[in-house]
Amino acid sequence: MANDIIHKNATITFLSTALSQNGRLDGLSSLAINFKLVRELIQNFGYRPKAITLVKMYTSIFATALIATGLEDFDELEESLPQLGTSLLGTVPGLYFVLGSFTQGISNAFLTLRIGYIAVDYLLTAGQDFIRTETRKSANRKALEKIGPLIKHATEMLPGYLRQAAQQIIGPIS
Repeated sequence: MANDIIHKNATITFLSTALSQNGRLDGLSSLAINFKLVRELIQNFGYRPKAITLVKMYTSIFATALIATGLEDFDELEESLPQLGTSLLGTVPGLYFVLGSFTQGISNAFLTLRIGYIAVDYLLTAGQDFIRTETRKSANRKALEKIGPLIKHATEMLPGYLRQAAQQIIGPIS
């Protein structure tokens, strides 16, 4: 169930930021989706923390996800992400026209996956024995494993998503 929640939110992050042409809006939507993701995971695990505990949870999870302790955290990423981008470009016709937004969508979806896996680890350990460096590396590995299939699935959903958005704006499309 937790993996489904993470995958759903990362897909939403990818679609919303890959389609948007506004960096500020991308940042705000990603932030909102990531806060929602953590809230959904907390509820999924049945936690009902007090406000101060909730603030500590969010702080620890986001600090772990966003702060790198060194380049070693990104060694695997540097090797894998360029290959991922190149392989995905070949699967979607005309994709190079929207490469900037697409790349932003991939990086935001990757961050959402990372936050999700870090949150799960934090919640499973109840904040005890939570080792940020190990958790971050583990989250990177899991996110790298899942980002390719997630982007493939999301790009397959894209035509229907665009059609639905157009119908909401202009009415039924025949």
